[in-house]
Amino acid sequence: MAIKRTKKFDFSKKNFKPLKVSQLNQEHNIKNKNMIGCDETGVGDYLTPLVAAAVYIDNENVDQLIKLGVKDSKKISDEKIIELFPKIQQFIKYRVNHLTQKGYNNLSKYMNAHELKMFLHLKCITELEKRDNIDEDYILLDAFASVDNIVKYYENLMKSRLKTNEISKEILLSENGEEAHVSVAAASIVARYYFLNMMKEQEEEIGMKFPLGTNSKVEEVAINFCEKFGRKALYEIAKISFKTTEKVYTALDERGIK
Repeated sequence: MAIKRTKKFDFSKKNFKPLKVSQLNQEHNIKNKNMIGCDETGVGDYLTPLVAAAVYIDNENVDQLIKLGVKDSKKISDEKIIELFPKIQQFIKYRVNHLTQKGYNNLSKYMNAHELKMFLHLKCITELEKRDNIDEDYILLDAFASVDNIVKYYENLMKSRLKTNEISKEILLSENGEEAHVSVAAASIVARYYFLNMMKEQEEEIGMKFPLGTNSKVEEVAINFCEKFGRKALYEIAKISFKTTEKVYTALDERGIK
């Protein structure tokens, strides 16, 4: 079953300042700067929400976070992340936003996966800047898209009817953001911590275990879910735009499940 994408954003008139975006280089000297780092989790998982975090770190707290073992969450076990998160809270300020699977599905009719990530990052960053009165030197993002595309996503979001605010500082892009500055590594830990708790709540509410990724085990769990709750309920717990959906629907057709 092909997934049809509807037309793009419904634009409304809105004036905003241009976003400044650059590739990270030595001239930025971020080692001695107060930084906001951003990261997300759940991007490639079919049966999960998408969770993003922005973390602000004063330069004076960088060494303390490194001593605590803050690094890319993909290099730390989930058990360690649950243990580490409370220890780093006193040294950071952070904001977390997420899209449930249903929210992801609703917005993916108009936005691609990169735009969805940018939307969550934008919300996290502006909440830190506005609500927590953060005055960072730079914002650091993993380079999930080119400079031109990041600018384009930002402009599309600012023109859209989604609730978004302007970013006041320069965004820097890095291929290895977690290694470039501890703020991104901390953001990866914060996002993962919230993600794990959301998945625990989902599993307790539905009474099923939901594996991560997009493999055959994930497909079987999705099929079993539909057998129990019906095909339409998949919209609530899966990212429908993934190719996995076609495989699940084919299996449901073969089993006569509506």
